[in-house]
Amino acid sequence: MTTSESTSRKPNIIYHYCGVGGFRGILESKTLWLSNAYFLNDYMEHRWVLDRVVANLIQLRVQDERRSACDALLEAMCTPAVRPIHPYVCCFSSDSDLLSQWRAYSDDGAGFAIGFSTSAIEKHCAENAKQHGLGLSLKPVVYETAEQDELTTSVLDTYFSSFPTQPEGAIWSLVMPTHGFIWTAAAISKNHGFREENECRVLLLPKYTDAVPLAAAFPEIGPSEMCFRVSGDRIIPYFKFSFSVEDVVELRLGPKNHAREGRFGLEMFLRHNGYDLGGISIINSEATYR
Repeated sequence: MTTSESTSRKPNIIYHYCGVGGFRGILESKTLWLSNAYFLNDYMEHRWVLDRVVANLIQLRVQDERRSACDALLEAMCTPAVRPIHPYVCCFSSDSDLLSQWRAYSDDGAGFAIGFSTSAIEKHCAENAKQHGLGLSLKPVVYETAEQDELTTSVLDTYFSSFPTQPEGAIWSLVMPTHGFIWTAAAISKNHGFREENECRVLLLPKYTDAVPLAAAFPEIGPSEMCFRVSGDRIIPYFKFSFSVEDVVELRLGPKNHAREGRFGLEMFLRHNGYDLGGISIINSEATYR
């Protein structure tokens, strides 16, 4: 997918669905959470792309001229001590009123969809990436297998063309970034059955400061201290992603949201936390769900 195609798929507003408690916490703290991708609801999600890349490399290694390059990348992707690159993501939808999102992420329809300015989120990504040297960006999720394969094929073509020019002691300086680019593709790819979500993600990848494979397995501290939260019986690592009050441009009230009948409390809450009601559209869901 080209940069222009990727940009064209991003709407002006992206929506983060959440329950009432999450809504309060996000707007009070003016932060979103980038959670470790290993703890997403679909625990096999990242394998959707990674397994295909591994299978492709195994096929390509029968070619003598590519065997060393394939073996080095397979070691990075398949050796337990090396493999764990840790993407961190925060999920949004391009759709402001999607019943499946209300039911899954917004207290079964009683919560909110917070509409953020896409350009503002991209600006924060760029500022953090520049300041901290991190791979931080807003990317649309790719659902079609052909597009996913196009992303990884482009990365592999660059890798194979560069590999023969690398001094033997510098191989890992090529392997690990390639591994990271493949993980980027994996972290923004989902089964086509989820395409109705029209998802975008803020994606954070750790930077590497050492060519030693094992050292590359551990993320550095990024735009804030790493944090931890408990969900059920799991401890989940996450990073905070700060935004400004002006970045919230729309609030969509779920089909069961009590503020639909009386917005006084909601409006007081927004004013108290510095939000300009004149700059935020508050809209009821049109879903007839109860």
